[in-house]
Amino acid sequence: MNPQHWTIFLATTLLITFTAPSSIRAGGLSAAHQQALQHEVIPAYPGSSFTTSDDTEELTVLWFKSSDSPATIMAWYRQQLIDWSEIETNGMQVLYKGPSGLEVGQISDKPYIFSRSQTESDPDVSEITIRLPKK
Repeated sequence: MNPQHWTIFLATTLLITFTAPSSIRAGGLSAAHQQALQHEVIPAYPGSSFTTSDDTEELTVLWFKSSDSPATIMAWYRQQLIDWSEIETNGMQVLYKGPSGLEVGQISDKPYIFSRSQTESDPDVSEITIRLPKK
């Protein structure tokens, strides 16, 4: 995926993340989603709850919610995923599985995680986005 496509994908992901109604809820994390997280050795954030997912042929995106701040969530993931690297884009920190120093357009084929406040109307809820490319 070239950098322009990556930027469009990230913008679309953020748009979906912040405009999806809070009433959209999945019954729970499916066995396939659990296996995808286990395959990449990504733990679920303690106390978070699974909200929804988006699956395509190329990737799976999982969304969770938490009452903790995005900074607290990302600090916890930094401790858990010590071999992951970090990049800042659009004012947020993104952890990705890969070598440090990559540009935003270079992480589109790598698993990554970010967290943001869900909405201005509900600032006490943070949303955690986990993106898992399918190989």
